[in-house]
Amino acid sequence: VGDQVDPKEIAKLASYLSKLVLKSIDEVFERAMQIKNWFDHISKEFNQLEVPNSWKSPIGLACAQPYRKPKKVNVNTKRQKVTLRDGDAPQMDKNKQRMGFPPNFIHSLDATHMMMVAEGCQRRGIEFAGVHDSFWTHACDAPILNEIIREAFIELHGQPLLEELLEDLKIHLGGIEPPPLPEQGDLDLSVV
Repeated sequence: VGDQVDPKEIAKLASYLSKLVLKSIDEVFERAMQIKNWFDHISKEFNQLEVPNSWKSPIGLACAQPYRKPKKVNVNTKRQKVTLRDGDAPQMDKNKQRMGFPPNFIHSLDATHMMMVAEGCQRRGIEFAGVHDSFWTHACDAPILNEIIREAFIELHGQPLLEELLEDLKIHLGGIEPPPLPEQGDLDLSVV
């Protein structure tokens, strides 16, 4: 296509298509976008307090994302200027706090799920290995692992996770009332 259409025209078309794709994502994943916007509002509250976003995972693990702005030192030489990072400044990196909160919360759910699966494997007497959200066992035990993964997923996501997060955030925000949760969807976990 590049030899038949001017690269500037391709760039315009690509820009147009990317805007359509992003708009369609907002429509197709409307509920997810509402939750993301809710997380953004929570991050703004933490940012106003200049404290890291923090929460408790469903298994009780304290989670925090202490993203701070880097301290920089400029070194000027005869040939060039070099900027070096020299630790962290006291100010929070508000953009990283906002952008990191939704995926980091999901990572904490993934870690909870992995721990639940590991415990289920131990109870059932099968070997378990895992990294992030990829789980392994011996091939002969794969059907059992499959059951355990689904059972743990349903148990975890059958809990009122966002409601529990909201209550935890009220404590971390020191009395500041977070915005109300978006309306919950109607996914039937029994079909997972």
